[in-house]
Amino acid sequence: MKISNYLFLNLVDSGKTGYIIDREQIRQIRKLTGSKYPDFLMKKNSYSSESILGILYRKALQFIEKNPSLFDDEDLDNPSNCFSKVSERNFRFYVKVRLALHIPILTIHNELQTIFGEKAPSDLQIQQWYLYYQAKSQDSQSTPLE
Repeated sequence: MKISNYLFLNLVDSGKTGYIIDREQIRQIRKLTGSKYPDFLMKKNSYSSESILGILYRKALQFIEKNPSLFDDEDLDNPSNCFSKVSERNFRFYVKVRLALHIPILTIHNELQTIFGEKAPSDLQIQQWYLYYQAKSQDSQSTPLE
């Protein structure tokens, strides 16, 4: 198992390190580990992953099992439901974070339109928030610390 972990870690870091793994090495890993997947991927052949994703996935399932009444009106298998409760505050925060990351306003608008479609804020609204947070950011940078 140590060999497969070593190969896997090198594969994950290949973008940084330049390490190249070929198909034969992938076949070796599969022979050693089998064709099981971590449980959070929700595949048939799965194992209980000890990674943070696996732990969070199982905690979320436990929460749903303990609090079923919170999800009575929700179809948890329908991905569009996760967007139905997004508020203006969430959109404003998204714009604020993307501005802090120096993402252009047009990109922010396109991202929101792609994900939320007609539920996304208008281009004008996004521009107003963007300019507001941009001015606020510039004010805080020009204010001397006391």
